[in-house]
Amino acid sequence: MTTVHTLLHVVEHAERWRIGDHPIKQFAANPVRVSFLLPDQHTDLFVKWARHLDDERITGFAAGPIGHLHVRGRILSGHTIEVSVLHEGQFLRTTGLVGALTLGEVEQAARKAVAA
Repeated sequence: MTTVHTLLHVVEHAERWRIGDHPIKQFAANPVRVSFLLPDQHTDLFVKWARHLDDERITGFAAGPIGHLHVRGRILSGHTIEVSVLHEGQFLRTTGLVGALTLGEVEQAARKAVAA
Protein backbone atom coordinates (compact mmCIF):
# COMPACT_ATOMS: atom_id res chain seq x y z
CA MET A 1 0.00 0.00 0.00
CA THR A 2 1.37 3.40 -0.95
CA THR A 3 0.60 6.93 0.18
CA VAL A 4 -1.29 7.48 -3.09
CA HIS A 5 -3.52 4.49 -2.32
CA THR A 6 -4.16 5.86 1.16
CA LEU A 7 -5.18 9.24 -0.28
CA LEU A 8 -7.45 7.49 -2.77
CA HIS A 9 -9.20 5.69 0.09
CA VAL A 10 -9.71 9.01 1.91
CA VAL A 11 -11.24 10.60 -1.21
CA GLU A 12 -13.51 7.58 -1.72
CA HIS A 13 -14.58 7.78 1.93
CA ALA A 14 -15.44 11.49 1.60
CA GLU A 15 -17.44 10.82 -1.56
CA ARG A 16 -19.26 7.83 -0.06
CA TRP A 17 -20.39 9.87 2.96
CA ARG A 18 -21.03 13.03 0.92
CA ILE A 19 -18.56 15.07 2.92
CA GLY A 20 -17.83 16.94 -0.27
CA ASP A 21 -14.90 18.80 -1.69
CA HIS A 22 -13.56 21.51 0.59
CA PRO A 23 -10.38 23.48 1.17
CA ILE A 24 -7.66 22.02 3.37
CA LYS A 25 -5.10 24.31 4.98
CA GLN A 26 -2.43 21.68 5.49
CA PHE A 27 -2.05 17.93 5.14
CA ALA A 28 0.42 15.13 5.63
CA ALA A 29 0.11 11.53 4.51
CA ASN A 30 1.92 8.23 4.64
CA PRO A 31 0.80 4.69 3.71
CA VAL A 32 -1.18 4.20 6.95
CA ARG A 33 -2.33 7.66 8.06
CA VAL A 34 -3.57 10.97 6.67
CA SER A 35 -3.66 14.15 8.77
CA PHE A 36 -5.19 17.42 7.69
CA LEU A 37 -6.08 20.83 9.03
CA LEU A 38 -9.42 22.33 8.01
CA PRO A 39 -10.00 26.06 7.47
CA ASP A 40 -10.20 27.99 10.75
CA GLN A 41 -13.46 27.77 12.70
CA HIS A 42 -15.14 25.29 10.31
CA THR A 43 -16.60 23.22 13.14
CA ASP A 44 -19.46 22.03 10.91
CA LEU A 45 -16.98 20.46 8.48
CA PHE A 46 -15.05 18.97 11.41
CA VAL A 47 -18.29 17.36 12.62
CA LYS A 48 -18.97 15.88 9.14
CA TRP A 49 -15.60 14.15 9.20
CA ALA A 50 -15.87 13.01 12.82
CA ARG A 51 -19.37 11.62 12.27
CA HIS A 52 -18.05 9.17 9.65
CA LEU A 53 -15.01 7.78 11.44
CA ASP A 54 -14.88 4.53 13.38
CA ASP A 55 -13.32 4.45 16.86
CA GLU A 56 -13.11 8.24 16.85
CA ARG A 57 -11.37 10.06 19.70
CA ILE A 58 -12.10 13.77 19.91
CA THR A 59 -10.11 16.21 22.01
CA GLY A 60 -10.16 19.95 22.41
CA PHE A 61 -7.18 22.10 23.39
CA ALA A 62 -7.49 25.75 24.39
CA ALA A 63 -4.59 26.78 26.60
CA GLY A 64 -4.06 30.15 24.89
CA PRO A 65 -5.71 32.56 22.48
CA ILE A 66 -5.79 29.91 19.73
CA GLY A 67 -7.03 26.41 20.36
CA HIS A 68 -8.03 23.46 18.25
CA LEU A 69 -10.31 20.48 17.98
CA HIS A 70 -8.76 17.19 16.96
CA VAL A 71 -10.30 13.88 15.96
CA ARG A 72 -8.54 10.63 15.22
CA GLY A 73 -10.36 7.63 13.82
CA ARG A 74 -10.47 5.04 11.07
CA ILE A 75 -12.22 5.03 7.71
CA LEU A 76 -13.82 1.88 6.29
CA SER A 77 -10.59 0.85 4.55
CA GLY A 78 -8.88 0.71 7.96
CA HIS A 79 -6.66 3.74 7.41
CA THR A 80 -6.23 6.21 10.25
CA ILE A 81 -7.40 9.79 9.70
CA GLU A 82 -6.58 12.77 11.88
CA VAL A 83 -8.58 15.96 11.34
CA SER A 84 -8.03 19.26 13.17
CA VAL A 85 -9.60 22.70 13.08
CA LEU A 86 -8.28 25.88 14.72
CA HIS A 87 -10.61 28.00 16.83
CA GLU A 88 -10.42 30.92 19.20
CA GLY A 89 -9.34 29.55 22.55
CA GLN A 90 -11.99 31.56 24.37
CA PHE A 91 -14.76 30.01 22.23
CA LEU A 92 -13.56 26.50 23.05
CA ARG A 93 -13.28 27.26 26.77
CA THR A 94 -16.68 29.00 26.92
CA THR A 95 -18.46 26.15 25.13
CA GLY A 96 -16.67 23.50 27.19
CA LEU A 97 -14.88 22.03 24.19
CA VAL A 98 -11.69 21.13 26.03
CA GLY A 99 -10.32 17.75 27.02
CA ALA A 100 -11.86 14.47 25.89
CA LEU A 101 -15.11 15.13 24.05
CA THR A 102 -18.04 13.29 22.53
CA LEU A 103 -19.29 13.94 19.04
CA GLY A 104 -22.59 15.13 20.51
CA GLU A 105 -20.84 17.86 22.50
CA VAL A 106 -19.08 19.18 19.40
CA GLU A 107 -22.26 18.97 17.31
CA GLN A 108 -24.21 20.95 19.91
CA ALA A 109 -21.53 23.66 20.06
CA ALA A 110 -21.46 23.86 16.24
CA ARG A 111 -25.25 24.32 16.13
CA LYS A 112 -25.09 27.07 18.76
CA ALA A 113 -22.30 28.85 16.86
CA VAL A 114 -24.36 28.84 13.66
CA ALA A 115 -27.44 30.13 15.50
CA ALA A 116 -25.53 32.99 17.14
